Amino acid sequence: MEKIYYTTKGIYRQVNENFWVVKDSEEKEYFIFKRDRNNAFGWDLVEIKIKKLEDWWKKAEAIVTNILKRSSEPIVGTFIKKKSQDFAFVRAYNTFGGKDIFVYSEDFAWATDGDIILVQIIKWKEKPVWKVIEILWKGSDSDILEKVILIQNNIRIVFPSNVISDAKKLKEISNIWTRLDLRNEMIVTIDWEDAKDLDDAIWVKILDNGNYELWVHIADVAEYVQFLTPLDIEAKKRWTSVYLPGSVIPMLPKEISDNLCSLNTSWDKATLSIIVEIDKTNWRILKTKIAESVIRSKARLTYNEVWNFVGKIEQSSQISKNPELQEMLEKAYALYKIIYSRRKKDWKMEFDFPEIKLELDENKKPIKVYKQVRNAAHKIIEEFMIIANEEISKFFSEKKIPFLYRIHEKPSLESIQELKKILEEYSIFIDENNITPLLLNEVIASLSWKKEEYLLSKQVLFSMSKAKYSDKILGHFWLWLKYYSHFTSPIRRYPDLQIHRIIKEFLNKNMDNEQILKYKKSLNSIAELCSSNEQKAEEVERKITFLKTVEYMEKHIGELFDAKVSWLNANWIYAELESGIEWFISSRWLIQKYKFIEETKYYEEISTKKKLNLWENIKIKVIKADKTRGFLDFELI
Repeated sequence: MEKIYYTTKGIYRQVNENFWVVKDSEEKEYFIFKRDRNNAFGWDLVEIKIKKLEDWWKKAEAIVTNILKRSSEPIVGTFIKKKSQDFAFVRAYNTFGGKDIFVYSEDFAWATDGDIILVQIIKWKEKPVWKVIEILWKGSDSDILEKVILIQNNIRIVFPSNVISDAKKLKEISNIWTRLDLRNEMIVTIDWEDAKDLDDAIWVKILDNGNYELWVHIADVAEYVQFLTPLDIEAKKRWTSVYLPGSVIPMLPKEISDNLCSLNTSWDKATLSIIVEIDKTNWRILKTKIAESVIRSKARLTYNEVWNFVGKIEQSSQISKNPELQEMLEKAYALYKIIYSRRKKDWKMEFDFPEIKLELDENKKPIKVYKQVRNAAHKIIEEFMIIANEEISKFFSEKKIPFLYRIHEKPSLESIQELKKILEEYSIFIDENNITPLLLNEVIASLSWKKEEYLLSKQVLFSMSKAKYSDKILGHFWLWLKYYSHFTSPIRRYPDLQIHRIIKEFLNKNMDNEQILKYKKSLNSIAELCSSNEQKAEEVERKITFLKTVEYMEKHIGELFDAKVSWLNANWIYAELESGIEWFISSRWLIQKYKFIEETKYYEEISTKKKLNLWENIKIKVIKADKTRGFLDFELI
């Protein structure tokens, strides 16, 4: 039975300067507008009353009716004080609607103007009384807001001196003769132009029986980063590398990530290799082997170089001058097409949304925002890594050895029902009780060449569950695989490093009952921490990318841009620019010319009765862009 105007409770947090959300114990979110927050502060536990029910196109709206528990969480902000004043302010990032926090002189002591500090409520009168409790960063710089986000999320920016010292002491591989020697083979890396942490390489050949043999080589980071050493303890605190516009905060020091373990050309590199034989007639996997190996990469290729070659557009000099390299790439491309077509036909669900990238100048200022489109070269590596991850996972599961799995559970019934409502608006019907990747892929395929393709494909994506780590085999719905693990990125992901240790212990016959018991006890907590820290890193990447996007738009205030309606409801329209930048147009700009039609969920121009639907072409004007407040404002022209 549907709940009507019920009350619930949850944690209150700010989304932007005009509205907040409360998330309850069932992970359901409710919008709280500025007028309805009733003096609640970020992270308070509050009671709310629902004043407008949710619909498929918007969340429920609520009003704060009672503050159950004030948050004691400290807030990160920038300390602001003029010399002549005996009081100060703290500018908290994206909190309190852009208003500053007042601090009495006796409550800030040693802090100076521009410092990044922690401030905390020490008591309540009619208003909260705040105190500076810690200085996190002395002085200020142009990237102060980015640093605030990193500090707020406990992202470790600087490596401790003992970790750097240990990293510098590590030597190149010494146990070459105990490894499978592949230094003379045509092994190559394929990555982005600016990538430095090259942790995977490939080699494809055709056997005498006509079958394909795929070799995937992954940097053997566990050879150097030993369990419970300072390097390992620091990596575990970080869990993952964080990729930001123009920079990376690595999981491991650059001496390891960019040099010692990166599979750079012309250097002997320790790797873990998985070798997969693929049947020439039905393209099924016949045999899998795993080995500690040593390679010497013959070419450092980029995705664009490989795409230009296989697409017969042009050849770079390093490819055109090397017939053996050309032959290997042709085999790799042929194998990819076979694997891809089989997966696509059988089950593969594929979303091919372009990634939004920012180009920065030497001063870290954004000078360009653009969509980075994937090509076939990206998909070659993606398909080969999927095979490697699946086969590694399957191998150790069958050996009954504790392992970390990458799981992606079936979407919840509630999210599928929401998706069903949206699709039915466009005369697309699905059986909510029979959801498979193949069915959803058919939905996506049916949208080809329709103007709603991009938009509705996004809605299918949003209906998916969140992938995470587990010590249990729960399958990967998206890939429609029973077995799947993350094996291929140990330089930048701790879960991969963890299973590399398990693999090496097995290969070196050290996986005894004591070790198995140790992993059975520890892997569940490691999986939970890996999942939560991965989500935290993704949130940090998203927030800082948005900040840099706003900074870019500050130079374009007053300018007009072509855009499309990417989403709409009664309160706003989301507009997506050709560059991929997306933000909403508030109803205050819409009510002058348009009215929202509840029954059909579209806007209608008052004077002409013209409809404004999803994915319609529009023109917007940038009214405001303020990086310090993390705020954009578009007007519909």
